[in-house]
Amino acid sequence: MPRHALAVRSLIVASTIAALGLGGAPAVADEHPTIPRFSSTPTPAAGPVTDVAPARYAIPGSPAAHHFAYAHNPLRECVFYPVDGRTQVVCSVAFPPGTPSVKADPFSGPPNAIILTSSGTRPTIVEGGPVTAPDLPVDHRITVAGISCRTIAENSVKCAGPGGGFRFLNGTLTTW
Repeated sequence: MPRHALAVRSLIVASTIAALGLGGAPAVADEHPTIPRFSSTPTPAAGPVTDVAPARYAIPGSPAAHHFAYAHNPLRECVFYPVDGRTQVVCSVAFPPGTPSVKADPFSGPPNAIILTSSGTRPTIVEGGPVTAPDLPVDHRITVAGISCRTIAENSVKCAGPGGGFRFLNGTLTTW
């Protein structure tokens, strides 16, 4: 299966279902290279935020897992899922050229997604498939177990939780 933007069902099957069923961790980077920070520009002013019910974005057959799409050209999606009793979110994003490679079994290479956990962010590699998540419209926010993601502009997302966060805006990834 070719690597491309995150498609939630394949992510769940390839790297997360084992974690959901067996209490293990999903495929994430074994080494944690620093994610370059290319922008300290604040998030642009946006319209009023509409909170959505997580149940609308639930993944059938995957307890406590939720997904949404925030871009379609290329397809970019995020998925919330529990690992060892804690929720985390992984979103497909573009990393800047020169970002160090990561190892996320069975993959090794340039990262194409970012994970936000209770301890911060880290790059990873995900593989996609044919199932597409429902869209999260601009200026809408979904919150699952203390982690919130909001579409802040077309093709852009901002996720934050107790351990930090990230923003992918106009093709630029910023972490904190």
